[in-house]
Amino acid sequence: MYKQNFIHCFKFILKEKLGRTMNMCGKINIIEWNIHGAAGYGNHSIPFFVSDWIMNNNIHIAILTEFVIGSGWDYLKGSLEKEYNLYISPYVSNSNQCLIAIKKNVGFDLANAKAITEMNTGEEEKPNFLQVEVVYNSSTINIIGTRIRNSRNQKEWQALDEHLTSQKDEVVICMGDFNAYWSNKDGCFWRKSKNKTLPKTSFMYELETPKWDIKNNGFSYVLPNGNCINVDSLIYKGISSVQDIKYNWQFINSKNGYGNMTPRDQKSHLIGLPDHAILYGSIII
Repeated sequence: MYKQNFIHCFKFILKEKLGRTMNMCGKINIIEWNIHGAAGYGNHSIPFFVSDWIMNNNIHIAILTEFVIGSGWDYLKGSLEKEYNLYISPYVSNSNQCLIAIKKNVGFDLANAKAITEMNTGEEEKPNFLQVEVVYNSSTINIIGTRIRNSRNQKEWQALDEHLTSQKDEVVICMGDFNAYWSNKDGCFWRKSKNKTLPKTSFMYELETPKWDIKNNGFSYVLPNGNCINVDSLIYKGISSVQDIKYNWQFINSKNGYGNMTPRDQKSHLIGLPDHAILYGSIII
């Protein structure tokens, strides 16, 4: 019993020291994950493995899109609040929310963090949105989670474009399911005239989207016709570097309810199970 307690305490101390090491070097592990809340339709329940994956992978900032408070919320909340402060966009009937989780005791001034739920735009039609303003090692960071609900609705794009370009703080991190891919066979057109979605933002912010790579599951979503596409991205400014940005499909297994499915299978018919890859990476302010 004494030996078991010693090992448990040693693991806890090691985990705390690793977290503080991140604080000293300024490396922040961040994810965005569309967890397929589908506005709460069909008796949606948040799977337990969502919070378990976040807790077990040393994530410092987690953004959940297509999130809805419902069945499974108590487990997610109880699990994450042990190590994170949680911020949630307001509930709107028949719509999705965003959740942002920021890890405690790793350099964020969470006592003075501020959640922002209103976008700085005159447009009435807006994407799902949540922003948290927080100080990290003396730098003010604005963390934004978003999901474009209808990529053909130019008003949603206009709202996001206006909001992002209105941000005065130096460091802004925006991750989300944009339902758009700013690239083609000739390369990225993030800053070209073909970008009709976020034209002003594209000249103020950088874009990071993992390279499309079908052989290594380098895609974030599978369309009903079987096409694999990259629609989850990171848009940012004021960051020194972005490292190891990639899509993670390791949660696709029979234990989590996917049976014999692989990442290349279309998964949107599975009620309550995430159908997007986890967008994962590390940033240095």
